[in-house]
Amino acid sequence: MSEDGLDAVEVFLLAVFFALFNYLTPSGRVTVTGHVVGVTPNVTGPMTAIPVKPNLPAKAHDVLFQIKPAPFQYKVRQLAMNS
Repeated sequence: MSEDGLDAVEVFLLAVFFALFNYLTPSGRVTVTGHVVGVTPNVTGPMTAIPVKPNLPAKAHDVLFQIKPAPFQYKVRQLAMNS
């Protein structure tokens, strides 16, 4: 490397890098796609917690949300008393 700046090889490599960077960079309309799955619960009720983190993958059997259990516990007790 010379004392006053860049060598010709370094300048050439830098120019090639910028040329490729500009050539390979997408332009125009770019669309980001991903796998999105809609989730619908089988029951309704007020949610008490959402333990999953946004924009992170969820595994099978992960708890996605929790619903207030009181109405369901009441119904289970009622059905147990009638049995």
